[in-house]
Amino acid sequence: MSKYETLLALHNYAVVDLNIIGEEDWHGELPLQDIVPKGMESDTERMPKLLLLEEDAPYMAWLARNIEAASKGRGEYLFSCLLDAPDTSPDEMMAHLQRHLVFDSRQGKGMLRFYDGQVFPHLQWMLFAPTLKALFGPVKAWTVRLLHGWFSATPPEGDDARAYWALHEDERAQVNRIHQINLALNKWQRQQARPWKDLGEFHLMSRRIKELLLKAQNEARIQGATEQISFALRMIEAHSQTNPAWQP
Repeated sequence: MSKYETLLALHNYAVVDLNIIGEEDWHGELPLQDIVPKGMESDTERMPKLLLLEEDAPYMAWLARNIEAASKGRGEYLFSCLLDAPDTSPDEMMAHLQRHLVFDSRQGKGMLRFYDGQVFPHLQWMLFAPTLKALFGPVKAWTVRLLHGWFSATPPEGDDARAYWALHEDERAQVNRIHQINLALNKWQRQQARPWKDLGEFHLMSRRIKELLLKAQNEARIQGATEQISFALRMIEAHSQTNPAWQP
């Protein structure tokens, strides 16, 4: 069994975002199910898809080849994330994901792209433990890809899951910054020319960049998003030169 087949064998479900990889003929041969929250049926085309990973399914070998080819720069990864949810039926998994794709908050409803590999890693440090535990639900391991590596996360221990699915205003404010944080992270990562060591390193730099973006806005009074990113990157370089241990 190849390492790609092993990766698939450790999970029960995959989430697919056709808006990222585009429409192709072979998608029609996969048993994809639309993850559509109630009341959003008119937006079905832009919603993610759920794929059951069955050990003996004829498409499993092809999916492993897709991962191998994409890892070598030939084509796109089909999956946004892989989920290990043992003893969870497709109907139960679908209901859970539908329920958590849209959230309430004081600022109004929003869509949480938890299936996106560029979003989920941030949710681990942005969401309070009860909120994150509610998002995990029956999922025991949530696996995403960051640049050249696959990383798995497990639900937090201890706290009970939030009973009512909503984001606190502080959580919502952080989630709203994910896109800007990613733009800064991507620029910094290109300068490093190496993959992330682990999710811990990713979270550390994400938090530092978030604080520097807030400093640019609140202390330096810089209003433009692009200018705030430039400020944050200059500050990272300055900190790294005076204290090499500051940078991972």
